[in-house]
Amino acid sequence: MAKSNDVKDVATNATILEIDDEPEESVLRTTQFAELPAEHKTAEDLQIAQHELKILGPLQRYGSKNVVILLDLMFPLDQNPRDGIAFIRSIRAGEREVDSRTPVIVHSNVANRNIINEALEAGANMFFKKTDDPGALLDAISFFLGKEKLTNRTAWEVVQLYRDRGKMRIRATARDRYILERLIDLDMCPLEARIEGGSFLAETYKKYRDYEVEVLIKTKTVDVDKEREEIARILDIKVNL
Repeated sequence: MAKSNDVKDVATNATILEIDDEPEESVLRTTQFAELPAEHKTAEDLQIAQHELKILGPLQRYGSKNVVILLDLMFPLDQNPRDGIAFIRSIRAGEREVDSRTPVIVHSNVANRNIINEALEAGANMFFKKTDDPGALLDAISFFLGKEKLTNRTAWEVVQLYRDRGKMRIRATARDRYILERLIDLDMCPLEARIEGGSFLAETYKKYRDYEVEVLIKTKTVDVDKEREEIARILDIKVNL
């Protein structure tokens, strides 16, 4: 099956920089990871990694590279995981050549909860142990490369209608209890729900783009005339909605 143009574009413009002293044992060399739409570079220590960042940073600034860093915390010289944590902090502080918002996923054998918390507080986007299910890591890398991720099928409430603009404001509560509001086209909502206080189901996705997580709402576009005819047929009334 041929890949879409979108996937080809990502493959051309994305790099995964894996910083690990044992690259030959990398999970990225396994079959399922070989399909990731990105170039794979390795660095066996933080010094080599810095050299790679000097190359990738300018490409980022000119908008031609999407970079994801996969970082081990343990290196053979002194086995101090805080060296890796300091490396994350230096990226977030803008002390490296890459954009300070570059996604950093830690992939390490470290199991100490304090170290994990330190890495996340330093600015790591996610932390995976090397003994974890590799599928979750694959999903995370794909997300930071720009793949849309289905989060749930959510009921959205119609808050306000702007019929003259063909728009409506809708609201939903996310799993973390955070209130989401969006302005969408009227034809994304079924005709019968197109009133203030109405509700409808839609698939909710999240997408990582320009260093931000976007919430995307996807429903089947409503053909108003056909839906009006169907409602009229079922109820045997004229529908003026």
